[in-house]
Amino acid sequence: MKTFSAIALAVAALGTAASAQADVIDVTFSGVVQSQIGTTAVVNSPISGEFIYDTALSAYTMFTIGGQTVGAGFASQADMSPDKYTALYTAQLSPVAVGGDVNSTFTVDLEGIAKWTASDAVALLSSAQLATNLDTTSSTFTYYMANSNGTNLQTVTATLTAIQVSAVPEPGSLALLLAGVAVVGAVVRRRLAD
Repeated sequence: MKTFSAIALAVAALGTAASAQADVIDVTFSGVVQSQIGTTAVVNSPISGEFIYDTALSAYTMFTIGGQTVGAGFASQADMSPDKYTALYTAQLSPVAVGGDVNSTFTVDLEGIAKWTASDAVALLSSAQLATNLDTTSSTFTYYMANSNGTNLQTVTATLTAIQVSAVPEPGSLALLLAGVAVVGAVVRRRLAD
């Protein structure tokens, strides 16, 4: 009985530790439209967006702004400028790389009041400095979509007013955590029955 309890506690601890190191970062942001071409967005109106970044893949699994989403097959970038004042999060679809005839680029530009101390743009998302050093007067987000020949242009640029970052356990870690909780529950039920 003691061995089973020790195993159950070890599994529960492993599940908790694994879930604490999330591999998926969900970033929601909002702002005010500054300019637009070819869309229904209205200058000075609110707009929001979201991207989900998977650290295990080093890629976005989703990037959307104002109800528009970057197309399938996009390339992912999360870069810190050499001077460490700018963190850029970009999802880009190029017909040169994937074929087709649509260009699209979705970007969030986070500007620091002082230099960012995070080692890279992804690390910045979980840094306390994001809240204290973010210059919302200079930070923006934008999307650009057009056919490769330049027709059907749609673009929106907005100033950033708010950003929220949450870490989500990867599905495997969450399953491990739930398995640990189930084992602990079984141990407790068994002890109560004895």
